[in-house]
Amino acid sequence: MKNILKRAFLTILAAVLILTVLFSCAKKEDEILNGDEEAVKTAGKIRVLVCAENPPFEFLVGEDVMGADVIFAEAIADAFHVSVEFVTGNFADLEDMLINGEGDIIISSYPATHVVHKELTVSEPYHSDSLYAIVKEASEITKEEDLKGKIIGVQTKTEAQLFAEDHLNAKHIETYEFISDALAPLKNGTLEAVITDKASSAILQEEAGDGYRRIYIGGHSDDYVVIMREGSDLKARINSIITDYFKNQDFMEIVPRFTMRTEEEKQEENEGE
Repeated sequence: MKNILKRAFLTILAAVLILTVLFSCAKKEDEILNGDEEAVKTAGKIRVLVCAENPPFEFLVGEDVMGADVIFAEAIADAFHVSVEFVTGNFADLEDMLINGEGDIIISSYPATHVVHKELTVSEPYHSDSLYAIVKEASEITKEEDLKGKIIGVQTKTEAQLFAEDHLNAKHIETYEFISDALAPLKNGTLEAVITDKASSAILQEEAGDGYRRIYIGGHSDDYVVIMREGSDLKARINSIITDYFKNQDFMEIVPRFTMRTEEEKQEENEGE
């Protein structure tokens, strides 16, 4: 009888110890997922969620994420004295990924007006952008009013989609996960215009080649923000970083690194001709 009780006691003790270890590990993991500053520093890295298909802000070169937002994210990591890990996902999934603990913050040219989850909070804006429409040179579209009744392409969950749905009275609005996917339909005439941000429109126009032009759509700008989980103490720190980082430079000064060839590159190209 004593042996039975002893074995039962040891079994219960072992179970308690296992549960204690599991709870401790889960608590530690939960602390890291909370995204607070101490947890990020303990992990030695900050995990940044991006949709890497929106040049010049974020895009893939091989397996590496590049772009203006990447430069900004690296500046945030440097301020925390940690490394940065980019976690890629579809634009429409980024908020859920953040809530599920797959990253610490979102930096993905994300409009403040499109944050839908109450569990999330946003930083001060780090960039305000305007909208442009890309059309064929021969198109009758010359101003915003001409987009009425047209077939428009936009990227899903962006300011361009919100603007098109609320203001254009378009014949049809086709949404794309990646704005680059709208270029082929524009070329073959399925779309009559593609609406996107200023920097991305410049890249799309360049990729489209001759025979395309951009139309400025004034008065429709949106603020890009860093997104965090509600209650994260990263917010105050990141707001401070935004103030300091952009004190002496504008975000658009970063963008041309990914949209224009440098003078040295142009010279090398000319010498090679």
